[in-house]
Amino acid sequence: MRKKISVLFLLCISVMIFFIKLRSAPIFDCYHVMLSNEAIRVRYYKINMILEIIYTFMGILIPLLIIFSRIHVSLEEFAYKVKKVWLPGICIYSFLFVIVYHIFYLPLDIYSGFINEHIFSVSNQSFGKWVWNWSLNVLTSAVFLAVILWIPYKIAKRSAKRWWIYTWIIFIPVIIFSYIISPIVIDPMYNKFEPLKDKRLESKIQNLAHRAGVYNCQLYQVNKSADTKQINAYMTGVGNTKRIVIWDTAIKNLSEDELEFVVAHEIGHYVLNHTIINCFGTIGGLFIMLYIIHKAVPHTVKKYGKMLKIESIINIRSFPLVILVITICTCVSEPLYNAVSRTMEYNADTFAVELTHNNEAGVNMFKKLSVKNLSVMKPDRWYEIWKYTHPSLQERIDFVKSYKPWEQNKPLKYGRYIKNN
Repeated sequence: MRKKISVLFLLCISVMIFFIKLRSAPIFDCYHVMLSNEAIRVRYYKINMILEIIYTFMGILIPLLIIFSRIHVSLEEFAYKVKKVWLPGICIYSFLFVIVYHIFYLPLDIYSGFINEHIFSVSNQSFGKWVWNWSLNVLTSAVFLAVILWIPYKIAKRSAKRWWIYTWIIFIPVIIFSYIISPIVIDPMYNKFEPLKDKRLESKIQNLAHRAGVYNCQLYQVNKSADTKQINAYMTGVGNTKRIVIWDTAIKNLSEDELEFVVAHEIGHYVLNHTIINCFGTIGGLFIMLYIIHKAVPHTVKKYGKMLKIESIINIRSFPLVILVITICTCVSEPLYNAVSRTMEYNADTFAVELTHNNEAGVNMFKKLSVKNLSVMKPDRWYEIWKYTHPSLQERIDFVKSYKPWEQNKPLKYGRYIKNN
């Protein structure tokens, strides 16, 4: 039975990848020179849309596959055979589960993260580098889960009714700490950060940050051209860990005015407390998620436990079922999260225009973003609602081009945050 399910799953993945490659075939070799830039962007967008749909279905399929193929039983038996003490056993199970879980995704990850990016000449990354980053991500996730997963299961064993509340309370400082420590611990594992080489640009950005009331902010550039042709910049961290990071691809492809606009946008996220809002949103989302797990998993186990080979929620075998519930909740809540994110991005654009007063630089930057990142100007509305964390580029260009409150003697929306020169 297990072999049949595994063969069927691999066959489905092969068919999916063949279908995607078939849809993208005209981009191979020199054919892409016969297409306009817009045609290439549309094709790239459509392929990624198909990939997102497949990833969504796989998010539901893989936990079910792990359960019905009895992989969760085999993992538990192996984990507790290696170490029969309860705590190390669950840690071993957690570590192995993450590895098995990601291996199921590996064929699609290779296509979406490596093959497709090279088909469209977006990536410069070698396959060895891609495998290294993928492996590092999997191992980091496996270690993290092994460290924390025993907590809810241990609590559930002692308090079946209130475990989800106690777990939520314990995880609150973990979430807050992750927002603080991620920029200085996690991010450097994947990228090499170095001080901004262009001191003139550094001075202009620092002046821009000071005008927004942001001081003691570290500026870094990161060598992303070794991996990608896309351009980006971001501001991360809180307090003493806050930093502005600019990809070297952005430095090479954007003018100083355009770079200032990008940085002003990222400063806007910080000044408008979007990081803190995201942090509290994560905490609130975790509360709801744990409550749903508390209600849904025991109910499912009670009705179908024998068939699923899961005795109770305190049995580590229930974890694939927990992952399934989390996946479904994420799919349902994603449009709401993205709507909030798009509002934040709109507000950050507003802040950037008000801070720089350079509408032309913003418009030119978004046009270059479309070309370098192969982004379509106007995605399908349903897909934008479902997956887009940013407004469409056309919406952003139209807004930045027309938003000039100073010409109409209107007050700036975020004028209270901005200091005059």
